[in-house]
Amino acid sequence: MIDQRDGDYYASVVVDSDEDLHVAYLYVPQFGAPEIDYASNASGSWHTEKLEELPMLAGTRPDIAVNSDREPVIVYSAYSADPPKLAVFGGRFWDISDCPALEMQHGAPLVFVDRDDNIHVAFGYADKSIQYVWKTGIHWQRSIFQANAAEVTGIVVDSSRVPHITYLDREGKLMCATLTDGEWGTELVVSPTYGVLGLWDSLAIDDQDNMRLAYLDGTPPLKSELFYAEDSGQGWEIEPVEDGGIWAQVGIGRSYTAQIAHVQSYTQQDRTRYAFRDDVGWHSETIPLERHGQWSLASRMTVMATDSEYVHVVYSGEDTTNDGGNALLYIRGKQGKSLPDVSAELVLNDDSFKMHDTIVVSAHVVTGKHEVSVEAKVWVKCPNGENLSVLDPCSIFTIGPLADAIVPVYEYTFAGTEGPGQYEISARLIDPITGEEISLDSAPFHFSAF
Repeated sequence: MIDQRDGDYYASVVVDSDEDLHVAYLYVPQFGAPEIDYASNASGSWHTEKLEELPMLAGTRPDIAVNSDREPVIVYSAYSADPPKLAVFGGRFWDISDCPALEMQHGAPLVFVDRDDNIHVAFGYADKSIQYVWKTGIHWQRSIFQANAAEVTGIVVDSSRVPHITYLDREGKLMCATLTDGEWGTELVVSPTYGVLGLWDSLAIDDQDNMRLAYLDGTPPLKSELFYAEDSGQGWEIEPVEDGGIWAQVGIGRSYTAQIAHVQSYTQQDRTRYAFRDDVGWHSETIPLERHGQWSLASRMTVMATDSEYVHVVYSGEDTTNDGGNALLYIRGKQGKSLPDVSAELVLNDDSFKMHDTIVVSAHVVTGKHEVSVEAKVWVKCPNGENLSVLDPCSIFTIGPLADAIVPVYEYTFAGTEGPGQYEISARLIDPITGEEISLDSAPFHFSAF
């Protein structure tokens, strides 16, 4: 759980180079002023802080990026009559300032940090233009594009420092604008098929400058379909994924595979979906999230980020520990596999031991919407290559829903009779009813008698 104050949440999430998560979100309480908040799990648990309290009925969903120092960069709107605000963390304090922009912005501002740590911000303006501002060092520059834009939906910058901005125009078409050598150019991505196009879409770019786009085409709740578009420099190629597309979030996984999280249905609970593409095609399934019993747009919001191994999903859902209020929650799962009710990793209390030291083997367990019970089995690979089973399944551990817990599964005190050298410990968690297993990645440690 990231934040358990009852209210609505509108969030953005990003993963840094150390694979820590950073979340920026607009918190709207049932009573009182909204606020822009920030959360991170870099310390191993979630830390949250307030950036700014906003006027009543003000604020838009913030957007977040990180620079090469893994410091968060957040852009948000406090009030539509004011320029967007930029919040940059400098290691100890937040520097919050206005972007150099005209007033009367339209829609939420978006941010991108390029490979040289230059900050790029795009947002709509009341006269239907797109404002694009970027900061190189301490200097800001600005360019305005007369785009007939209804909504700016995404911004990325390629390795040549060319910005690509997606937007929905007033005719309902999804467009992409680029600024090259001071000149704006536009390209049609797609025209609507079923009705409203691009209400919720997401843009990403990989380190080979391939752009990825996930978007909705339709008129929810009557009809909506999730589409995926990719531009590898030869124009946009589009393919359908499945029904849905609300709050579509695209990510880039291992081997440049596409990953998408989205909400499939306005009316049904538990219809948040995860889709990924491999060499065969698209695969998708329902993510086991805990949703708020009474639907609202915010209670259905889902955002996603990917690292080298995991898909991370941040969403607004039910706080089962707080009389069913709304909370900002988190779940993760392996890329290219089911997002399970349980994910776990092995944790040791140290990586070097000597005689009379005690090794503590634990499992860092993250559960989904259901309570789970598991047994643990532990093996040790000795320096001579022998594998020893050191714990038979006997103790059953019960872990509650939506938990992020450290569960101790085995302890051993070295007596000095063990051979010195490099050991490797591994474990499995076993469901005592179904027999299903979760294999935990092994962890090395060293033992010396003295």
